[in-house]
Amino acid sequence: MKKLLSTILALVFILSFAMIPAEAKILHQCHACYGTGKYKCDASDCVNGMIPCGKCNSTGTEKEQCAECGGTGICRMCQGSKTITDQNGETRECGHCHGSGKCQGGPGKGPCTNGYYINTCPDCGGKGSKVHDSEWCKYAQSHNGNCPVCKGTGYEGDGVEGTPNNGSSNRPQPGDGIYNLDGSYYVYGGGSGGNSGGNSGGNSSDTTAATEKTNNDSAPAANSNIGKTDVNYAPVTLPGNRQATMYLGTPAIENDDFAGTTATGMVDYSQMSPDQQAVYNSIPDEQLAQILGNVQGIISTVKVGDTADESKPFVDAFMKENGIEKLDDANIIPITFDGHIEIGFPVQVSVEVEPGRFDGSKPLHVFHIAADGTITQIPDENVNWITKDDGSVGRVEFYTDTFSDFLLTDTEGLIVPESADIAAPDEPVITPGATEKSHSALKIVAIVIVALIAIGALVFFILKNRKTPDPINDIPE
Repeated sequence: MKKLLSTILALVFILSFAMIPAEAKILHQCHACYGTGKYKCDASDCVNGMIPCGKCNSTGTEKEQCAECGGTGICRMCQGSKTITDQNGETRECGHCHGSGKCQGGPGKGPCTNGYYINTCPDCGGKGSKVHDSEWCKYAQSHNGNCPVCKGTGYEGDGVEGTPNNGSSNRPQPGDGIYNLDGSYYVYGGGSGGNSGGNSGGNSSDTTAATEKTNNDSAPAANSNIGKTDVNYAPVTLPGNRQATMYLGTPAIENDDFAGTTATGMVDYSQMSPDQQAVYNSIPDEQLAQILGNVQGIISTVKVGDTADESKPFVDAFMKENGIEKLDDANIIPITFDGHIEIGFPVQVSVEVEPGRFDGSKPLHVFHIAADGTITQIPDENVNWITKDDGSVGRVEFYTDTFSDFLLTDTEGLIVPESADIAAPDEPVITPGATEKSHSALKIVAIVIVALIAIGALVFFILKNRKTPDPINDIPE
């Protein structure tokens, strides 16, 4: 009996621990990319991974003085006169320069041009620039601009023995603790710990309430959803004049040169309507810094060409409405971001697209897929694109005041389905924070069920093996 009881209790103990969720990770805002996940080379002369060629001074050519003419470029036989006088005193065309009067160069050297031999630079192959030999820069160029330290996540783990920085393990999940570079602390997906000084930031329920207050209670009364989001990133540092143009994506960016960065954002106060400016001006500095930090973080998660799982039913409805079997049939590219946010004012998003996908001969159109599945077309006047030297589209730019997923195409006349026609997904759309909570709740329920089953089994075996008293033989002495 004792052996059976010990076995049951051990089973309950093992199962309980097996179903307890793992502890949340502690991550740090990446010191190399400041949490953006994108790397911008700190070499002042590096442009898109290329630096000026020192051998040719960026000319792409190599010059060597011609020894035949000493750099004069004049034929040494006729001294530039184009003719020579022979022994008989007759004047004829100079055979050395073929009557040009110009130096023709020495044997094996090729033509002399104005006194110099000009050849393609061997270091840069005539381009005038060469690949930067910085390992970090080369990694970023070959990995879509991602930071080589955090592998594009924006967060650093504890290394190989702790949380490796492999781009997967160090990707934050709801409930993970995040330390910012300024020493502040918050809980990813909800929660904020203020200036932690190295501790965990306190009770999670208290910090979650603090975040909800930041995101909602302090928002302008005109729209209580401003700043509402299901993710939480480090806030940005606002400039002295918050009405100045602000770039999101790489802290060092001070202009619109975004080459090599998949997606970036820009806040341009001058492009806002008076009503939008009023909303923007009404947002407190602390909340605005957090909103823009969340926008910057969401932008860094962009995936061009992939459809988010929760958006697939809505994309399917869009294709069905337009009689399309595949997105490629209408040259449609999905643009997906991890996270949703109500910004409250327009932000211009710039996204790099696949080279040659759009030839630039037709206007581009952008459709927005809201979290609830509503699909709307962004007005064409709010969509712009940047072309390359060959005329094809390199980047597309559009204004949005909310983030989720988008569809990009150059096909005209596509129809937006009515909301009622969009089939709901087979499973409810759950925000990352809600998913974590629901999983935790299910695990707790499972633990309770296992414990109850074990206790029931214990009671059953005790009752079954309990000896029934014999009224005759079991009389006490």
